[in-house]
Amino acid sequence: ALNRMRTDKVLHYEVETPSGKTAGTIFRSKRKINWRFETVNGSNFLNTGFAHNRGSSWQLLPKNGQRFHKEHTVLGNDQKKNWILSDLELPVQSKRAFKLGSLKKTSGGKSSKSSKQKASTSPPNSEKGEFKKRLQFLKGLRDKKLIDDAEYKYKKMELLKQFP
Repeated sequence: ALNRMRTDKVLHYEVETPSGKTAGTIFRSKRKINWRFETVNGSNFLNTGFAHNRGSSWQLLPKNGQRFHKEHTVLGNDQKKNWILSDLELPVQSKRAFKLGSLKKTSGGKSSKSSKQKASTSPPNSEKGEFKKRLQFLKGLRDKKLIDDAEYKYKKMELLKQFP
């Protein structure tokens, strides 16, 4: 449906999940789809240019056929780390393959155990529950190889400072 979207239209989206809100905009230009994220799992994107300030608690990782949007400025090209450009004609996974893949993840194994473990943790309103929730999220990012071990350790130390 997105490849049929008119170039003068912008789609604003907001998805609320137990992990938090994910929001942004999607639009089309020059045979590309633009995905600009403002919030992921309740955490806003902070566009800071300072090396000492790590900025956001999340980072997009472009996959094959994707790249960051580049903005041309007086100082040179600036990559927007919350803005992904992707070809309009990306390969689509069949519905059957998707259903089989999702069944494998939910039947037995780690996935069902982790959902039971999440249910047994203290309520998210308490500090301990919030800490466990954030730590689980970090572990999930590391397990999916979305962050490396160094980033995981750094973010874990930040969490420990926030929740003494």
